Amino acid sequence: MKRLWRKGMPVKMALVGISVIAMLSLLAPWLAPFDPLAVNPAHRLQPPNRAHLLGTDQLGRDVLSRLMWGGQLSLTVGLIAVSIELSAGTVVGLASGYLGGTVDAVVMRLCDVMLAVPGLVLALFIVAILGPGLTNVMVALGIGGIPGVTRLVRGATLAVREREYVESARAAGAHAVQVMARHVLPNVLPPILVLTTLDVGTIILAGAGLSFIGLGAQPPSAEWGAMLTGARDYFTRAWWLSVFPGLAIMAVVLCLNVIGDAVRDMLDPWLRQAATK
Repeated sequence: MKRLWRKGMPVKMALVGISVIAMLSLLAPWLAPFDPLAVNPAHRLQPPNRAHLLGTDQLGRDVLSRLMWGGQLSLTVGLIAVSIELSAGTVVGLASGYLGGTVDAVVMRLCDVMLAVPGLVLALFIVAILGPGLTNVMVALGIGGIPGVTRLVRGATLAVREREYVESARAAGAHAVQVMARHVLPNVLPPILVLTTLDVGTIILAGAGLSFIGLGAQPPSAEWGAMLTGARDYFTRAWWLSVFPGLAIMAVVLCLNVIGDAVRDMLDPWLRQAATK
């Protein structure tokens, strides 16, 4: 974290931004001024004011409270989907790169088939099978990211498995699983961390998109993409309904991308050498 903080002003701003958003989301039960699901028709479509800092929606619900609670859902979607793709992709990629042969050929052909379909289209297909809902969106986006992680881990494993310490472990009679867990995995973690850090923002954006078209969070959930869906019919009458959720999505994705770039620069030895010259 200290090394990230020393990367420069953009990274510092991104760390502060994502920390503020995460804290606001985690503390939503205590900081949110209103119940995000409480309907109050008497206060519907109020512009930002003292009582409702970000205004109210078409049902009189407080937009600020819904944004704070929606941050929990959006960040949860990103983290759980990344956990799915990270755990499955790492295991499969390690096995494919280390074992080689038929295992590698089968895994790579399956990855080629999945990568031939755009990620969002694949997620739409999976959600269509499983049914709409935030849980199914997380599963779909996690499955859609597995081929990318698998190919990355497999390539890094191919470069590591011929190193002297791996050969020594094999010569000492270590089991393949032990070699992969103790000697290969720690040396392929840096590129995995970079990819998953960048993927969190991408998945949050994709999850909001699926919710926007009605396949993700269902009403009355306070989720950013679902909030944008409800704002479509009031774009000209109540600008705050679409502007604030859109800004929240943009801010989170931008912060995560900046942090991901900084993690890449910090972990890539070639970029570190170039920076010191």
